[in-house]
Amino acid sequence: RWLQLWEYLHDWYQQRPAPLHPIMTIPSGESPFPTILFSNPAAISGNQLHHTASILMLQNQPSEIRLSLPAKPRSILWHARQACGISLSNDHHGAWTNGIQPLWIAGRCMSHPSEHKAILELLERIERESGWSTRWRAEDLREFWGDLGD
Repeated sequence: RWLQLWEYLHDWYQQRPAPLHPIMTIPSGESPFPTILFSNPAAISGNQLHHTASILMLQNQPSEIRLSLPAKPRSILWHARQACGISLSNDHHGAWTNGIQPLWIAGRCMSHPSEHKAILELLERIERESGWSTRWRAEDLREFWGDLGD
C-alpha cells in the first residue's frame, strides 16, 4: 500500500500540467533555500503539498521497501528545502496559509541556524501580513531545535 501511494505521488509530480510547473528556479545562494516561483496559487500550494507528502512518506517508508531507479527518490532534506523555498519565494496569502503546516514539517528537517532564522522570519511575516496565526508553530520549532533555534 505504501508503494502504491508513493507511485501516485511520484506520478502526480511527473505528469502535472504545465501551469503547475515553476516559472523560475534559482538554486540557493544568499538565502539558505532555493527560489522557486510559480504563476498561480494552486501551483504554489500543490507543489508545496507534494513536497510535504514526500517528506512524510519517506519518513514512514517501511523498512522492507527499497526504492531504486527510475523511482529512486530525492532525499527528505531536498523535499524540505523545496517546501521552504516555495513559501519564501511566493507571497500569495492563500498559499501562505496552506503553507504553515508544510513549513513546520520541513522545518523539523533543518539543522542550520540560517535555515531556522529564515523559517522563523517567514512565519512571522505570514502572521504580520496575512493575520493568520503562526506563532504557535514557530514556538514548536524553537522547542524542537533547542539551542540551535536561537
